[in-house]
Amino acid sequence: MHTGFYNLHTDIMPPAFENPGFGIYVRVPIARVLDVKLNYTRSVSKGMDVQPWFHQSVVTPFNGGLVEDVYSPYENVEQGWFPSYKATISSFEILGQLQFLRRIKNDFPFGDKLDLYLLAGLGFVNFQTKLDLLDKDNQPYLNLIDRTNWTFDRFNSQVGRQEIKKSIEAIYDHTYESNGPTGDHGTEVSIVFGVGLSYSMAKNIKLGLEYKTMGFSGLEYVDGLNIEIFGNKESVSADYYQFTVEYFFR
Repeated sequence: MHTGFYNLHTDIMPPAFENPGFGIYVRVPIARVLDVKLNYTRSVSKGMDVQPWFHQSVVTPFNGGLVEDVYSPYENVEQGWFPSYKATISSFEILGQLQFLRRIKNDFPFGDKLDLYLLAGLGFVNFQTKLDLLDKDNQPYLNLIDRTNWTFDRFNSQVGRQEIKKSIEAIYDHTYESNGPTGDHGTEVSIVFGVGLSYSMAKNIKLGLEYKTMGFSGLEYVDGLNIEIFGNKESVSADYYQFTVEYFFR
């Protein structure tokens, strides 16, 4: 089994190392230095923006941000909405694991216990994005700029952003009642690359550290949002995520 932290790279970046993931894997040797690894991981990530986003009815469609149908409650809401989302991600990966040290394990100390490897393969990802879009009465949050005392000066300082975030958290009900623009859930294929280092502590116990990057194939709604620069769809960069720290036991 394994556990670690998911770091999403989206339009709204959640805090690093605050979103845990858990899973299991099976590794099958097929050659002296090559294994096939089947891996399943599940995680829940949350993010919040401390800058208000507006419905396209309030500003031009090029910089309004909230253009999808799910954001219609904020039509003509002049003080906008501070995006807040929860993404539940389940991934199944088929990976090739290339073990660098197996051929030379007798040439250096601890070579029979230490292993350095590369990972590459495909992942099949199911994600569900929920938004804290409405208050406890299922109405849009109103007057958020006034209620958070939001200004550009406060937004441009670290202390100000922290204070704004605390104000938003005190206002929101954190129920994540609304589906994101992709509906109840979405499924994507991801390309996976990674590197890892493991150490055999005993015959059936191994401790390791692993870094993986998984890119979605054109997906731009893991956080419920899609940024285009002046309406240029080519300016959109797809969301991706990293499982940055992982510990194994087998």
